Amino acid sequence: MILFNWAKIYEKSNGKVSRIIDIVKYLTYRPLAATKHDPAYSYSTIDWSGDSFLVNPELLFIYEKQYKLKEIAQYVGIAGLRNLNDFIVFGKRTLDLAHSPVGKDIINKNRLLSVVDDSIHFKWEEVTRR
Repeated sequence: MILFNWAKIYEKSNGKVSRIIDIVKYLTYRPLAATKHDPAYSYSTIDWSGDSFLVNPELLFIYEKQYKLKEIAQYVGIAGLRNLNDFIVFGKRTLDLAHSPVGKDIINKNRLLSVVDDSIHFKWEEVTRR
């Protein structure tokens, strides 16, 4: 599980899908920077803490080649809007459709997301890891 500040990721990436993916990958694996020119170095100087969360971010990158980068970035962005307290107290891993900044049609086009009973479900968040 990783915690992050979705607004800061969006800001620092300038909304660019590839940069969003790079930042989330950095937060997931926390690689050591080889040099000051390594992107991991610049990411390590930023405080990414926040109350956005991904339960199984590794699965996004294990299966990354099966999905468009845009789908992964949308997944992260929409997941970043969930309430951390609801997850901690109730185990809620979904987001109410009413809280989504994008319409149901965009969610339905994303293979990593689904809508059931007005709740957005995240494909890799409901997977139990051993």
